[in-house]
Amino acid sequence: MKIKSSLLVFSLVLLGACSNPTAYQVNPKPDEPTEQQEVPESQQEDYMRILGDLRWDKYISASDWVRDFPKCLKRERNPVHQDFGENSGKIREDVVRPIDDDKNCTPFTVGGINFYVVYVGLDKNSGTKTGFMTTNIDFRIPDNSQYRAFEAAIKKKYELNVDESEKTNVPLYCSKYTCWNGSTATPTAYTISLLDKVAVNSSEF
Repeated sequence: MKIKSSLLVFSLVLLGACSNPTAYQVNPKPDEPTEQQEVPESQQEDYMRILGDLRWDKYISASDWVRDFPKCLKRERNPVHQDFGENSGKIREDVVRPIDDDKNCTPFTVGGINFYVVYVGLDKNSGTKTGFMTTNIDFRIPDNSQYRAFEAAIKKKYELNVDESEKTNVPLYCSKYTCWNGSTATPTAYTISLLDKVAVNSSEF
C-alpha cells in the first residue's frame, strides 16, 4: 500500500497535468489564453517544467546549472565544438559534467524520489537571453526501487510519443514540455519553439 500511495503523490507532484505533446509552432504565443477566463499558459504552474522547480526557460546556460548544483556539476568545454582563432581556448558553455569527486553532491527530492543531476547538454539558441538552451539532462536515481517507481509513474502518466520516438530510436514518454527516456529528459518540439521565439511572416513564403 505504501508503494501505491507514494506513486499517487509522486504522480500529482512531479509533473504538470497530462497532455499530449504539441508540435513545433510558428510564432507561438504562450501568454494568450485560449479562453478569456483561462490562466495564461506562461503563468500556469507546470509551464516549461522539467522536474519539480526545474524549467527549460530558467536553465539556459551552463552557469545556471552550476549555480544551483555547485557541489555536483562543473562547466567544461566540449572538445568537438572547440573555437579557433581569437576564441581558441575559451570555455564554451556547451557541456556541464559531474565533478570528479562528488562525495559532497547531495540529491534533490521531488515527489518522494531522490535525483542527482549527472550531465547537462546545451546548444546555441538565439532566442534566449544567454544565447543557449538546455537540450538534455541525465538524472541519476541511485535507489533501484525508486528508479522503477519513477519509470512506472512516467509511463502511466504520459503516452508514448511515436513520432519523437522514431526520430531518436528510443521510447519517449512526453508531457507538453518534456520527454523522458528512463531518467533522461529532453525538451519537446513545442518547448523548443517557445525558446526559439522566431517571428515568421509566412505570407512571404
